[in-house]
Amino acid sequence: MIPLRDENPVLHRPYVTIALILINFVVFLIWEPGSGPWHQTTEFEQTQFFYCHALVPYEVIHHTSLAEARDLPPDGKEAVAQLQLDRACPHKSWLGSVFVSMFLHGGWLHILGNMLFLWVFGNNVEDKLRAPLYLLFYLASGVAATLTQVALIHSGVNAFVPNLGASGAIAGVLGAYLVMFPRRRVYTIVIFFAPCCSSPRSVSGLGHPRRGRTWLPEGPGGIGDGGPGPGARAGLTGRSTWPRRCCGNPRRAWLPPPVRGGRHLRHGGTPSGRRRARPSP
Repeated sequence: MIPLRDENPVLHRPYVTIALILINFVVFLIWEPGSGPWHQTTEFEQTQFFYCHALVPYEVIHHTSLAEARDLPPDGKEAVAQLQLDRACPHKSWLGSVFVSMFLHGGWLHILGNMLFLWVFGNNVEDKLRAPLYLLFYLASGVAATLTQVALIHSGVNAFVPNLGASGAIAGVLGAYLVMFPRRRVYTIVIFFAPCCSSPRSVSGLGHPRRGRTWLPEGPGGIGDGGPGPGARAGLTGRSTWPRRCCGNPRRAWLPPPVRGGRHLRHGGTPSGRRRARPSP
Protein backbone atom coordinates (compact mmCIF):
# COMPACT_ATOMS: atom_id res chain seq x y z
CA MET A 1 0.00 0.00 0.00
CA ILE A 2 1.53 3.31 -1.14
CA PRO A 3 0.12 6.60 0.22
CA LEU A 4 -0.65 9.32 -2.32
CA ARG A 5 -2.18 12.14 -0.29
CA ASP A 6 -4.50 12.80 2.62
CA GLU A 7 -7.52 14.97 3.24
CA ASN A 8 -5.87 16.99 5.98
CA PRO A 9 -4.97 20.58 5.03
CA VAL A 10 -2.24 22.42 6.93
CA LEU A 11 -2.21 25.98 8.24
CA HIS A 12 1.55 26.58 7.94
CA ARG A 13 4.10 25.71 5.30
CA PRO A 14 6.09 22.61 6.43
CA TYR A 15 9.58 24.09 6.23
CA VAL A 16 11.20 21.40 8.39
CA THR A 17 9.69 18.54 6.38
CA ILE A 18 10.81 20.14 3.12
CA ALA A 19 14.30 20.73 4.54
CA LEU A 20 14.59 17.11 5.70
CA ILE A 21 13.57 15.82 2.28
CA LEU A 22 16.07 18.11 0.54
CA ILE A 23 18.89 17.12 2.91
CA ASN A 24 18.23 13.42 2.32
CA PHE A 25 18.33 13.85 -1.46
CA VAL A 26 21.45 16.05 -1.36
CA VAL A 27 23.27 13.49 0.78
CA PHE A 28 22.14 10.66 -1.48
CA LEU A 29 22.99 12.37 -4.78
CA ILE A 30 26.17 14.23 -3.87
CA TRP A 31 27.84 12.53 -0.93
CA GLU A 32 26.98 8.83 -1.25
CA PRO A 33 29.03 6.99 -3.88
CA GLY A 34 27.27 5.10 -6.65
CA SER A 35 23.95 6.96 -6.35
CA GLY A 36 24.00 8.14 -9.97
CA PRO A 37 25.78 7.77 -13.31
CA TRP A 38 28.09 10.65 -12.38
CA HIS A 39 29.53 8.55 -9.52
CA GLN A 40 31.78 5.93 -11.07
CA THR A 41 32.54 3.81 -8.01
CA THR A 42 32.97 0.14 -7.31
CA GLU A 43 30.97 -2.03 -4.96
CA PHE A 44 33.97 -2.15 -2.65
CA GLU A 45 33.99 1.67 -2.33
CA GLN A 46 30.27 1.73 -1.60
CA THR A 47 30.62 -0.88 1.11
CA GLN A 48 33.57 0.91 2.62
CA PHE A 49 31.60 4.17 2.65
CA PHE A 50 28.70 2.61 4.56
CA TYR A 51 31.01 1.02 7.11
CA CYS A 52 32.76 4.34 7.63
CA HIS A 53 29.65 6.51 8.02
CA ALA A 54 26.61 4.34 8.80
CA LEU A 55 25.74 2.92 12.18
CA VAL A 56 27.28 -0.43 13.09
CA PRO A 57 25.64 -2.04 16.17
CA TYR A 58 28.95 -3.37 17.52
CA GLU A 59 30.40 0.16 17.59
CA VAL A 60 27.42 1.58 19.51
CA ILE A 61 27.48 -1.23 22.07
CA HIS A 62 31.22 -0.95 22.75
CA HIS A 63 31.49 2.84 22.21
CA THR A 64 34.28 2.52 19.70
CA SER A 65 34.78 2.12 15.97
CA LEU A 66 35.77 -1.12 14.29
CA ALA A 67 39.08 0.40 13.24
CA GLU A 68 39.98 1.30 16.84
CA ALA A 69 38.46 -1.72 18.58
CA ARG A 70 40.66 -4.38 20.10
CA ASP A 71 40.00 -8.09 20.56
CA LEU A 72 37.40 -8.15 17.81
CA PRO A 73 35.52 -11.38 17.08
CA PRO A 74 36.46 -13.18 13.85
CA ASP A 75 33.55 -11.58 11.99
CA GLY A 76 34.70 -8.08 12.93
CA LYS A 77 38.34 -8.76 12.08
CA GLU A 78 37.31 -10.08 8.68
CA ALA A 79 35.29 -6.95 7.95
CA VAL A 80 38.14 -4.65 9.00
CA ALA A 81 40.69 -6.62 6.99
CA GLN A 82 38.64 -6.84 3.81
CA LEU A 83 37.51 -3.20 3.82
CA GLN A 84 40.74 -1.69 5.18
CA LEU A 85 38.82 0.38 7.72
CA ASP A 86 41.94 1.19 9.69
CA ARG A 87 43.07 3.27 6.69
CA ALA A 88 39.76 4.54 5.34
CA CYS A 89 38.21 5.82 8.60
CA PRO A 90 40.53 5.36 11.59
CA HIS A 91 38.75 8.05 13.67
CA LYS A 92 35.08 7.32 13.02
CA SER A 93 32.67 8.68 15.64
CA TRP A 94 30.24 6.00 16.75
CA LEU A 95 27.97 8.64 18.33
CA GLY A 96 27.86 10.74 15.17
CA SER A 97 26.99 7.69 13.10
CA VAL A 98 23.70 7.39 15.01
CA PHE A 99 22.52 10.65 13.42
CA VAL A 100 24.38 10.40 10.11
CA SER A 101 22.83 7.02 9.35
CA MET A 102 19.36 8.60 9.40
CA PHE A 103 20.27 10.51 6.22
CA LEU A 104 21.86 7.62 4.31
CA HIS A 105 19.96 5.29 1.97
CA GLY A 106 20.82 2.11 0.13
CA GLY A 107 19.18 2.84 -3.22
CA TRP A 108 16.57 4.77 -5.18
CA LEU A 109 13.60 2.70 -4.00
CA HIS A 110 14.77 3.09 -0.43
CA ILE A 111 14.94 6.89 -0.47
CA LEU A 112 11.88 7.46 -2.69
CA GLY A 113 9.69 5.32 -0.45
CA ASN A 114 10.90 7.02 2.72
CA MET A 115 10.54 10.54 1.36
CA LEU A 116 7.03 9.83 0.05
CA PHE A 117 5.86 8.72 3.50
CA LEU A 118 7.59 11.72 5.10
CA TRP A 119 5.90 14.17 2.73
CA VAL A 120 2.38 12.74 3.05
CA PHE A 121 2.36 12.50 6.85
CA GLY A 122 5.14 14.77 8.07
CA ASN A 123 3.58 18.09 7.06
CA ASN A 124 0.52 17.55 9.26
CA VAL A 125 2.57 16.41 12.26
CA GLU A 126 4.80 19.47 11.84
CA ASP A 127 1.75 21.70 11.61
CA LYS A 128 0.48 20.25 14.87
CA LEU A 129 3.74 20.27 16.83
CA ARG A 130 5.31 23.34 15.14
CA ALA A 131 8.80 23.31 13.67
CA PRO A 132 11.21 23.13 16.69
CA LEU A 133 9.33 20.38 18.54
CA TYR A 134 8.70 18.47 15.31
CA LEU A 135 12.41 18.39 14.44
CA LEU A 136 13.26 17.22 17.96
CA PHE A 137 10.58 14.53 17.75
CA TYR A 138 11.85 13.37 14.34
CA LEU A 139 15.42 12.94 15.58
CA ALA A 140 14.30 11.35 18.85
CA SER A 141 12.19 8.81 16.95
CA GLY A 142 15.16 7.87 14.79
CA VAL A 143 17.44 7.48 17.82
CA ALA A 144 14.84 5.42 19.71
CA ALA A 145 14.33 3.11 16.74
CA THR A 146 18.09 2.73 16.28
CA LEU A 147 18.74 1.88 19.94
CA THR A 148 15.88 -0.62 19.94
CA GLN A 149 17.25 -2.36 16.88
CA VAL A 150 20.77 -2.40 18.33
CA ALA A 151 19.41 -4.01 21.50
CA LEU A 152 17.74 -6.73 19.42
CA ILE A 153 20.81 -7.59 17.32
CA HIS A 154 23.59 -6.95 19.82
CA SER A 155 25.50 -10.13 19.00
CA GLY A 156 26.33 -12.41 16.11
CA VAL A 157 27.06 -11.54 12.52
CA ASN A 158 24.29 -8.90 12.41
CA ALA A 159 26.20 -6.79 14.93
CA PHE A 160 28.68 -5.96 12.15
CA VAL A 161 26.08 -5.09 9.48
CA PRO A 162 25.75 -1.31 8.84
CA ASN A 163 22.28 0.09 9.51
CA LEU A 164 21.07 3.12 7.59
CA GLY A 165 17.93 4.89 6.48
CA ALA A 166 15.31 7.31 7.78
CA SER A 167 12.66 4.61 8.18
CA GLY A 168 12.82 4.62 11.98
CA ALA A 169 12.27 8.38 12.27
CA ILE A 170 9.55 8.37 9.61
CA ALA A 171 7.77 5.46 11.30
CA GLY A 172 7.67 7.54 14.48
CA VAL A 173 6.13 10.42 12.51
CA LEU A 174 3.58 8.01 11.04
CA GLY A 175 2.68 6.81 14.53
CA ALA A 176 2.23 10.40 15.69
CA TYR A 177 -0.06 11.05 12.71
CA LEU A 178 -2.20 8.10 13.75
CA VAL A 179 -2.56 9.45 17.29
CA MET A 180 -3.27 13.03 16.16
CA PHE A 181 -5.50 12.33 13.14
CA PRO A 182 -7.00 8.83 13.52
CA ARG A 183 -10.02 9.50 11.27
CA ARG A 184 -8.47 11.41 8.40
CA ARG A 185 -8.75 9.93 4.92
CA VAL A 186 -5.56 8.79 3.23
CA TYR A 187 -5.64 8.00 -0.49
CA THR A 188 -3.40 5.09 -1.35
CA ILE A 189 -2.47 2.70 -4.14
CA VAL A 190 -3.16 -0.89 -3.17
CA ILE A 191 -1.88 -4.10 -4.71
CA PHE A 192 -4.18 -3.96 -7.75
CA PHE A 193 -3.03 -0.37 -8.46
CA ALA A 194 -6.36 1.39 -7.94
CA PRO A 195 -6.61 4.57 -5.85
CA CYS A 196 -8.25 3.83 -2.54
CA CYS A 197 -9.18 5.71 0.58
CA SER A 198 -8.02 4.26 3.89
CA SER A 199 -7.40 5.31 7.45
CA PRO A 200 -3.97 6.27 8.83
CA ARG A 201 -4.04 3.11 10.93
CA SER A 202 -4.23 0.88 7.86
CA VAL A 203 -1.26 2.65 6.29
CA SER A 204 0.79 2.67 9.46
CA GLY A 205 0.29 -1.06 9.90
CA LEU A 206 2.68 -1.60 7.01
CA GLY A 207 6.37 -1.79 7.83
CA HIS A 208 9.23 -0.99 5.53
CA PRO A 209 11.07 -4.17 4.50
CA ARG A 210 14.48 -4.73 5.96
CA ARG A 211 17.19 -4.41 3.38
CA GLY A 212 19.31 -7.55 3.25
CA ARG A 213 21.63 -7.10 0.31
CA THR A 214 24.94 -8.87 0.82
CA TRP A 215 27.99 -6.70 0.34
CA LEU A 216 31.01 -8.66 1.52
CA PRO A 217 31.77 -11.61 -0.75
CA GLU A 218 33.00 -13.94 1.98
CA GLY A 219 31.95 -12.98 5.43
CA PRO A 220 29.51 -10.71 7.25
CA GLY A 221 27.55 -8.49 4.95
CA GLY A 222 24.28 -6.79 4.30
CA ILE A 223 22.87 -3.32 4.69
CA GLY A 224 20.18 -3.06 7.33
CA ASP A 225 17.36 -0.55 7.31
CA GLY A 226 17.42 1.97 10.14
CA GLY A 227 14.91 0.42 12.50
CA PRO A 228 11.49 1.00 10.90
CA GLY A 229 9.79 -1.69 12.96
CA PRO A 230 10.82 -0.32 16.36
CA GLY A 231 10.11 3.22 15.18
CA ALA A 232 6.57 2.28 14.18
CA ARG A 233 5.96 0.54 17.49
CA ALA A 234 7.27 3.59 19.33
CA GLY A 235 4.86 5.72 17.32
CA LEU A 236 1.86 3.70 18.58
CA THR A 237 0.67 2.47 15.21
CA GLY A 238 -1.67 -0.28 16.36
CA ARG A 239 -3.40 -2.80 14.14
CA SER A 240 -4.27 -2.22 10.52
CA THR A 241 -7.88 -1.69 9.52
CA TRP A 242 -9.83 -2.01 6.31
CA PRO A 243 -10.91 1.03 4.29
CA ARG A 244 -14.50 0.28 5.32
CA ARG A 245 -13.75 1.82 8.73
CA CYS A 246 -13.33 5.32 7.30
CA CYS A 247 -14.72 5.27 3.78
CA GLY A 248 -17.64 2.85 3.70
CA ASN A 249 -17.64 0.20 1.01
CA PRO A 250 -13.98 -0.37 -0.01
CA ARG A 251 -15.08 -1.12 -3.59
CA ARG A 252 -16.63 2.34 -3.89
CA ALA A 253 -14.23 4.23 -1.62
CA TRP A 254 -12.28 5.64 -4.54
CA LEU A 255 -15.30 6.37 -6.76
CA PRO A 256 -17.04 9.79 -6.75
CA PRO A 257 -20.67 9.92 -5.59
CA PRO A 258 -23.35 9.69 -8.31
CA VAL A 259 -24.64 12.85 -9.93
CA ARG A 260 -28.38 13.49 -10.25
CA GLY A 261 -29.84 16.73 -11.45
CA GLY A 262 -26.50 18.52 -11.38
CA ARG A 263 -25.85 17.71 -7.71
CA HIS A 264 -23.53 15.22 -6.10
CA LEU A 265 -25.49 12.76 -4.01
CA ARG A 266 -24.51 10.04 -1.63
CA HIS A 267 -25.82 6.61 -2.45
CA GLY A 268 -29.49 6.58 -1.58
CA GLY A 269 -29.64 10.34 -0.81
CA THR A 270 -31.73 13.23 -2.08
CA PRO A 271 -30.79 16.76 -3.24
CA SER A 272 -31.74 18.18 0.16
CA GLY A 273 -29.54 15.70 1.98
CA ARG A 274 -32.53 13.92 3.56
CA ARG A 275 -33.35 10.29 3.08
CA ARG A 276 -36.48 9.35 1.19
CA ALA A 277 -39.36 8.50 3.46
CA ARG A 278 -40.67 4.99 3.15
CA PRO A 279 -44.23 4.74 1.80
CA SER A 280 -46.81 3.97 4.43
CA PRO A 281 -48.38 0.50 4.14
